[in-house]
Amino acid sequence: MNRRKLTLLWRRLDRFEFGKDVVLIPKLLGRELDCNVDIVCGFDADMEAEVRAHETASLKFINRPLSTKPRQRIPVNLRYLKEHARDIDILMCFHFRPETIINVLAYKRFNPRGKVYIKLDTISGREFDLSRFGFIQRWLRKIIYRKVIRITDVISVETTSAKDNILATAKDFDYLAPKLALVPNPFDEDEFQKQGLKVKTFNEKENIIITVGRLGTHQKNTELLLDAVGSIDLKGWKCCLIGPGTPEIKEMARKTPGVEMIGVINDKEKLWGWYNKAKVFVLTSRFESYGLVLSEAARFADYIISTDVGAAKDIMKDHRGMIIADGDVKGLTDALSRIIEGKEDISRITPYINENTVFTVSRLLCQQRH
Repeated sequence: MNRRKLTLLWRRLDRFEFGKDVVLIPKLLGRELDCNVDIVCGFDADMEAEVRAHETASLKFINRPLSTKPRQRIPVNLRYLKEHARDIDILMCFHFRPETIINVLAYKRFNPRGKVYIKLDTISGREFDLSRFGFIQRWLRKIIYRKVIRITDVISVETTSAKDNILATAKDFDYLAPKLALVPNPFDEDEFQKQGLKVKTFNEKENIIITVGRLGTHQKNTELLLDAVGSIDLKGWKCCLIGPGTPEIKEMARKTPGVEMIGVINDKEKLWGWYNKAKVFVLTSRFESYGLVLSEAARFADYIISTDVGAAKDIMKDHRGMIIADGDVKGLTDALSRIIEGKEDISRITPYINENTVFTVSRLLCQQRH
């Protein structure tokens, strides 16, 4: 008997996505549902070997001429669905956008019995809030959205705050709630086990504060961290910035005592090594849809200081860190000072592990539609 097939329609694949939700969620869902997984995406010849190294007997990457531009992807995906929809038992798409709507409608046209899973990957949780549109747009969207929601089996959201926003604002779609699942983005436990890693105890860690991301961008607001660090006595602690940095942030870091620019780390084992030896992780972002770095920091038992973005409150609900206000230099300065001076006990943080992020999706997909 042939195994069922789950297919994700994606875009051009980034090599960093092997350890992110793009690959991890369909892989984990395929394992939970005992089905084969195809990820339809685009990649160049220079990524061929890396892509094939991540394939398994049940996970395949299907190369198609897909770019980062939706208008180019739509006809490519429509041709793929016309040829293969009947062999796809579960279609997975990211985001609730025109591209996804077209893909879902086309898939159900070619395979009415197939099931659909949409992962919102949302920041605001306002995808179904029609109050922000004018009368004609609101009327048209209501018709289209109702159709798509009715033929979709599961719609997942990454954070509690986003889920609450959707339920509060999706007033035109009262049948959405039973299909809405909270699915946190997973940590790559397979890679963790493959590397044979062990999380260091607090006493084995070093007096290091780290942040990871696209340093100096408006979103990451790295200046907030440097302003705070520059106004306190680090007393031997180091602040290490990991990731690509703008010229401005590199210059600011150079002038801030105790700060070290580590740069880009593509090797996951080396990157995770920094999480493992650091005691404190800081995220100063102005916005995030989820913030995978928060999961990584929590997995390695770092004490987390973060703005109220993405999954910060969900991950820190069991007292593994603190939330500061966006742009609050004083709040961050005070938090770091208390840690450095030993006034804040950060020694009892334990590794945070998401046991099964896709169980709810699996359960909903297995239900019979009435």
